[in-house]
Amino acid sequence: MQRLVLGALASVHDSTQQVLWNRFFEKEGIDAFCDFYRTKPCNGKPCTEAECLHMRLSDMFLHDRSAYILDASLSPYALPLLDDIDASAENHAHVNVILNERGVLRGYFFEAIDAEEGREHVWKLIVALQRKQ
Repeated sequence: MQRLVLGALASVHDSTQQVLWNRFFEKEGIDAFCDFYRTKPCNGKPCTEAECLHMRLSDMFLHDRSAYILDASLSPYALPLLDDIDASAENHAHVNVILNERGVLRGYFFEAIDAEEGREHVWKLIVALQRKQ
């Protein structure tokens, strides 16, 4: 399996998710990397959160990103851009993880995304999806 790249998306530069995920990968000996992507501004031009998020989601296909971890403030903009929403997100009307499942963008909500057990759960789901592809 090739090295997987995840992205942490936020409108302000907060690398917390990036740091937490990369520590998790290092601790577990996983060949993966989490990069940080700011959703504003787009290429130096003013844009809306929805426009910028649309561009970032398109990047999932272009740059073969397997998942994005979303800042809570981006969830309302992400929901209409997704192909499908998992039951976990429907129950909360909120997404904090977007997975690229063979070209289908599916939104998920994980309660403990900031805790190690939440990252382990998300990681197992990503690995299972990658094996299917």
